[in-house]
Amino acid sequence: MYVALPERLVTRASMRAALSTGLLIGTAGMILLAVAVSPHSPFIAALPGIMVAGLGMGIVWTSMWIAAGNGVAAGEQGVASGMASVTHQTGLAIGTALMVAVANAGLGGLYGDALRRELTHGLTLGYYLAAGVTFLGVLVTGLALGRRR
Repeated sequence: MYVALPERLVTRASMRAALSTGLLIGTAGMILLAVAVSPHSPFIAALPGIMVAGLGMGIVWTSMWIAAGNGVAAGEQGVASGMASVTHQTGLAIGTALMVAVANAGLGGLYGDALRRELTHGLTLGYYLAAGVTFLGVLVTGLALGRRR
């Protein structure tokens, strides 16, 4: 049933609605992750954030592939898919690198509990950064797709 959710959103609502909904759900997941991370929290505490973010990004990615091929001639579908794939992979690489840089900032020379506290602080900042960038995607989606009359 989940597999059909993004395509149902696109066809019954709009591309804008599907992308915005997915990005808002993804933002909520990132915030849940930021709140769940603490120096002594078990991994299971992050599970709700992971699941919510995964649901939101699943909607976004499926909608993105639909958008990439929408209105493109049959002979150009491979080019459109390739461009979407390159953009997707580049964004993931840059985003991951930024989050790792934020999470690891200031860890030099620390060990034990001090390292654990600083690392979880960095992870929290990284998740909030990801939530902000994901929410920015909602605004960009609204501007780029606009209202269809």
